Amino acid sequence: MSTDFGLPGRVAIVTGAARGLGAATAELFARFGAHVVACDIDGEALGESVSGLEGERHVAIACDLSRPGNCESLVAETLERHNRLDILVNVAGIIERLQLDEIDEAAWTRTMDANVKSQFFLCRAAAEPMKMAGWGRIVNFTSQAAHTGGYYGTSVYAVSKGGVVSLTKNFARLLGPHNITVNAIAPALVDTRMVSGSMDEEAIESVTSAMPIGCMTEADEIAMAVAYLASESAATITGHTLDINGGLLMR
Repeated sequence: MSTDFGLPGRVAIVTGAARGLGAATAELFARFGAHVVACDIDGEALGESVSGLEGERHVAIACDLSRPGNCESLVAETLERHNRLDILVNVAGIIERLQLDEIDEAAWTRTMDANVKSQFFLCRAAAEPMKMAGWGRIVNFTSQAAHTGGYYGTSVYAVSKGGVVSLTKNFARLLGPHNITVNAIAPALVDTRMVSGSMDEEAIESVTSAMPIGCMTEADEIAMAVAYLASESAATITGHTLDINGGLLMR
């Protein structure tokens, strides 16, 4: 396997690219020579993130991926600009920490739309040009909450991330014959704003102290795992959920 994971010249859509894991993935892909189509609902932060990427022909597209039409438009614009789509990385998602009696239908819908519906419709849209090319890589983001059921007010979040595991397996079965792999990454605590903004220090310490490694994962480590799953070297890995959790959960 080459040190650039075979990414030079590849065209990759990376969602949630304004900050955190999405931004780290976009930065790594750009450094390795891929052309990044970065997407996020926060257009201002996204523009700042993309402006700092190495290389050229990167694109920032601000849109709400919880609307299926925007998923289709994102793929269409990628094809218009680059005439190809090789890699899709579905990072975008939300977490609302709510106790059971605080969850209403609106909260349920927000989380499911952002975390599951967006990934389903973007996977479906991206699959078409990948099938025509006879090659593709899709990496979805789930969470350890999909396996544990969630802690600290994450009931709906956990259900949504369980859905991502299932849709990953489904698309892997459907797209495998077209030389397209579909995998997921399930982080635990990663040192990002999503974690620090939704958990207090006591809760973070409680989780990290239960890890054999004893510390949060860095966003760059996750990005390297994405690059591997997007490489030719991972050609026979599909339908898999890769746990990156410091040993918190060993399945």
